[in-house]
Amino acid sequence: TRTTVLVRWVMLGALSGVLAGVASFVFLEGLQRVTTMRVDHGWLIACLPLAGLAIGLANHRLAGRSSGGNSLLLEEIHSPTQWVPRRMAPMVLIGTWVTHLFGGSAGREGTALQMSGSLTDLAARVLRLSNGERSVMLGAALSGGFGSVFGVPLAGAVFGLEVQTAGRVRYRALVPALTASIVGDAVVSALGHEHVLRAALPATNGIQSTMLVAVAGIAFGVAAIAFVEATRAVRAHMATWFPTPTWRPVVGSIGVLGLTWLFGTDYLGLSLPLLDAAVDGTATDAWVWALKIVFTAITIGSGFPGGEVTP
Repeated sequence: TRTTVLVRWVMLGALSGVLAGVASFVFLEGLQRVTTMRVDHGWLIACLPLAGLAIGLANHRLAGRSSGGNSLLLEEIHSPTQWVPRRMAPMVLIGTWVTHLFGGSAGREGTALQMSGSLTDLAARVLRLSNGERSVMLGAALSGGFGSVFGVPLAGAVFGLEVQTAGRVRYRALVPALTASIVGDAVVSALGHEHVLRAALPATNGIQSTMLVAVAGIAFGVAAIAFVEATRAVRAHMATWFPTPTWRPVVGSIGVLGLTWLFGTDYLGLSLPLLDAAVDGTATDAWVWALKIVFTAITIGSGFPGGEVTP
């Protein structure tokens, strides 16, 4: 019956949410610690090339299919053929911690998505779900990962539904996606992690404010295009210059260190102080956004793991 099917998908979505929440809690707690360590011990930044070599060797010798990252998850959602590698979760977790510890410019949601996807697909394997059910579960895992790592369960559900199909919502995945996102966020909170609250923007009405928001939306879109194309360009050139991935993060880290020498350490890691300054209305240099794009495009494009949303 429909009720039975609904209850089943709520339970499966909740399972994915629990896995996503536990993974995000472990990741976020560790991320706080490595970020504090890097800020307190500035000399760690000089070791970024060594960290890059370690990540490059891991990508070359250990990663296998898991190096596909978010793209692999989307491929398995659209055409489920092979299980998501179980090694993806621990590799992206440790790799992202290393990236942030030594000063790479990266985000966090990519890590949460891959951990959640890997663990959820492992559960699907144990439960012997069909390929169609696996596809829905992986979509729920994206929602659970995003919602739990940022503390935004509703946004997580929408993200998980839309990112799979570039704007077209898969309504049959709505229940497990929403359940996974809500449960994932609840698990992170229950385990004791508190998301830092950002300054709230004032709610305004009227034609003028609407037009300003529209202009901002255009600027956001242009920045997104610039970041995506810059990351693709770095990734393509690295693949051309270095057919094996071992040395790509080393070269990328040298570029990041050079930029750090020129522009300072504000662009390393998540750069949350820059974000807070912007939202608070504090005056910032006009080129801050462009520099953050360059820092992050080099970091991600050269093979360091991490997310792309927060930067």
